[in-house]
Amino acid sequence: MKILVLESVVRKTNLLGDYGKTPVSKEVLDRIFNELENLVKISEEGDIQSLSSYLKMNNGKELKGGADHIWKYQLNDGDRILYTWGKYLPYLRTEDKDALVLLAYATHDKQGLAGKNMPPKQKYVEAKELLRTRTEFTVEDIKSPEDWEAFCELIFENSFQANHAIYIADSETLAKTDIEYLDVELTPKQGDIIDHYKDFPQPTLILGGAGTGKTVLAVHFLNDYASLRRAYFTQSNELLNYAEKRYDAISKDENTIRPDFLNINDFCRKLIDAEDLKYKDFVETNRFVKDFVKRNQYVTDILDKNNLTPIDLWTEIRGVIKGFTSERWTRTKRFNQQELNNAEIRNFKILEKNGFIQRNERNKQLFTLVTGYKKIDASNLDENAKKLLKEFIDYTHSFDPSIKELDAEEYKSLDEEVSMVETAKRDCIYKCYLKYKEWLETNNLYDDNDLALKAIAHLQKFPIDPYDFIVVDEIQDYTEIQIYLLYSIAKEFSVTPKKKQNNENCKAKTGIVFVGDSKQIINPTVFNERKLNRLFFNDDAGIELNVEHLDVNFRCKQEVVDLANRISEYRKKYIAAQKLDNKETSIHNGEKPVALLCTPNNVNLLIEGLIRFPNVAILVPNEKNRQDLIERFGREKYEQARNAFIYTVSEIKGMEYKYVVCYNMLTDYNEMWKIITSGQASKKTRYRYYFNLFYVSITRAQEYLCILEANKENSLFSALEKEGKLLNSITQFDTENLFLNNLNNGETDWLLDAKANEDAGNYDRAAASYQKAKVDIENVWRCKAKAAEKNRDYDTCVKYLLVVESSDLKINKLDYLTKYVPELTPDSPLKNLADVYLHPEQFSQKHIHLDSSLEEFYGNSETSEYRSALNEFVKRINLHMKSILEKEVGI
Repeated sequence: MKILVLESVVRKTNLLGDYGKTPVSKEVLDRIFNELENLVKISEEGDIQSLSSYLKMNNGKELKGGADHIWKYQLNDGDRILYTWGKYLPYLRTEDKDALVLLAYATHDKQGLAGKNMPPKQKYVEAKELLRTRTEFTVEDIKSPEDWEAFCELIFENSFQANHAIYIADSETLAKTDIEYLDVELTPKQGDIIDHYKDFPQPTLILGGAGTGKTVLAVHFLNDYASLRRAYFTQSNELLNYAEKRYDAISKDENTIRPDFLNINDFCRKLIDAEDLKYKDFVETNRFVKDFVKRNQYVTDILDKNNLTPIDLWTEIRGVIKGFTSERWTRTKRFNQQELNNAEIRNFKILEKNGFIQRNERNKQLFTLVTGYKKIDASNLDENAKKLLKEFIDYTHSFDPSIKELDAEEYKSLDEEVSMVETAKRDCIYKCYLKYKEWLETNNLYDDNDLALKAIAHLQKFPIDPYDFIVVDEIQDYTEIQIYLLYSIAKEFSVTPKKKQNNENCKAKTGIVFVGDSKQIINPTVFNERKLNRLFFNDDAGIELNVEHLDVNFRCKQEVVDLANRISEYRKKYIAAQKLDNKETSIHNGEKPVALLCTPNNVNLLIEGLIRFPNVAILVPNEKNRQDLIERFGREKYEQARNAFIYTVSEIKGMEYKYVVCYNMLTDYNEMWKIITSGQASKKTRYRYYFNLFYVSITRAQEYLCILEANKENSLFSALEKEGKLLNSITQFDTENLFLNNLNNGETDWLLDAKANEDAGNYDRAAASYQKAKVDIENVWRCKAKAAEKNRDYDTCVKYLLVVESSDLKINKLDYLTKYVPELTPDSPLKNLADVYLHPEQFSQKHIHLDSSLEEFYGNSETSEYRSALNEFVKRINLHMKSILEKEVGI
């Protein structure tokens, strides 16, 4: 019995030596050869049954969601080998039908892609032959014509793009394929987390850095509880699509009811049936900065005077003033001692004296309860005092959604671990908040906290059936109001009391799993793991928040992970050690990150070098730095390149690129870093943001990372450079030392870049990459429509929607037009055309022509392809209306 290895596996892993563009590490190569030795030995000493048993022992099982008759087994925690049997490959010789055929080597996050299709007809080689050639192979080892012949049969063709796809497809086929669709397999550690939950159901928080497989694990939880009413929540439509695709790849049972995949804001809108709450009225981070802060001189002056940024203000408003709950996860009016009568004041003082009520140290008018019902009943208090205290407990344990914010006194009394701003500056922050509140009311706008409070109020009046099981992704980006909303729709389950003397039937909300990473908090919240535990803690039931860690990074190279770990260590040193911080490892070795001297010439040459390639990104901390870079490089030249690859970190969160440049991530906040590294930031939550910003930016790099800082004396940057082992410092631009020679820009590369960016919501970049990939132009128009929608430019959105075929599954043309045609400017020349498309029966007497106003609309800026497509669209509408008219008159 033979063990056969497809040529594509040989090429992918470079089993004959380091000749490919992206060879696997020597460590992985050794593992593969050891495995080949094991398989050959078993096949020679045993039979097919022995081999099958060995594969099963190594987690061998059929690959779900892929082509038929493909199995996979585990090489180690991070790597898989995909295989089949000879009888399923029609091009194999008859004598090889019983052979075990190795189809692919794949890392954890690429195994789904490898098994998407059965590999096409190709050459193959016996594993024994590969083992015979095993040496530290160099060209000098080739001694004879036969050696060269054997080598040439197996070596890569130069045109083969090994680092992007294992199977071969033409561009049009690939354009219609979801290449990220099958990133669905679990590691043993991830499987253990699910198994532990099954054995001990309890609310669970899963923490892991970038690329650790958090979302994949989340959808496996959903799949494993298919009989329950389930929901998946996120705040990102892109992540929602990502998770839903992965669920579809995992789930095979068509008879089960699908989970609800929900954007939390859309869930709120639907729940309260808020037709008046439109997307265009919604305020998020970018709109807050652009439309409120930048246009309000009063607010801008306050921020400048207090050395605060717009993000600081948004964090305080969204995360604290509007999004914060009490320590007990309640929202109630402030207790006012002055409203008590004399008898109540007397009882109140008794309660305080006996330690049932505690005054706030910062504001003596504020109080905290430090007891519960059982202690009250067991106390020696008189009945009036007990009654007062129980009423107080009932009220302070309630949630009043009519209270939309903390009042000024409550806000100023918060501990500095809660608020990012020191107490002395909070008066100014609250004044800015009042301006923001006025701006919302004047312009009929709302934010996500407003939506959540409306939803909570609705649920208190009209409860819905609770969900048996809920997954909440990117938990670090939720406000406490939003978390409480999700908590309120989770089902309570009966649990066995932990304490034997407690005969009561205990209930707890055990069917909820949170997924996230506190090191990635760059959206304004004050997420706190300790407080999240308090929401679920039930001492009688023995229930508390179970915290699990994913610490293996499947996407970033070890050298990037090492730098990220060092950043976390500095954060622990200068701010505070978070109990839930964990050190990460990678399964891949790569190149050390580069620190390039930030001179004008180096910066321009780097942009010039990178702009020719897909799968690259330059990250900046804010819009000002982006515009500075574009102006420095040349705006016209940048726009002509059609590769908008300079992003702020908030725009790129959740994406990874092969090559990433981080520009001025530290320099722009130099004063903050001085405070941090001087020891003045200890235990101050505010300063975590600057660590997180740098952490998120560097962990976007899959393979190559370059850092440029205009201020080399920045305290953190200089410390990292002095360490030497984490960064390779370069003074002059050099393509080889900066690894630019390792990048590819073929049409397939641009296509993959386009698809990845479209999935992530980077529609401008996706449109440009589709154009360079030279695929169907409708891909470009679709992305331009989505980009315009994102920017609330509905005229441009409709303009491109009209020429996108409705059969395109990536965009529902009818739904989009129905939503946005009413938003068109009244004199838009496309309004009539769109109305006719939506309601042809109302326009049967009309005949639409491309008139001068429509000609002006697309003008000289549009290509002949667009003009032609729009003409064809009009022709189809005219024919359709003609047929309606003929039916009406009986022709």
